[in-house]
Amino acid sequence: MARYAVFWEYNIDHCPLSSQQKTDQWLTLADSVKKLLKSGEIKEWTHYAGETAGYMIIEGTETDVLRLTDTYLPFIKCTVKTLLTIEQCEQVWRSLPS
Repeated sequence: MARYAVFWEYNIDHCPLSSQQKTDQWLTLADSVKKLLKSGEIKEWTHYAGETAGYMIIEGTETDVLRLTDTYLPFIKCTVKTLLTIEQCEQVWRSLPS
């Protein structure tokens, strides 16, 4: 199963103006993330201190990643990177022509 690092950033253009609405939006996001962590859909989730961004680790297919990231549009913008193990890298490196 493939692993992906999904770097997310809060879309400030969709940030409510009132403090209470911002708090409510963040707490709704937190509840959603906790459910996804509990179900195993997200393996790890991090928020960078002092920023409106972070990352999460997902295992699955490209369509799993798309389904998950599209869930948060337009509030969260994501960049996805496929993660390779050292064994996968070694396999590629050994296959390179000498």
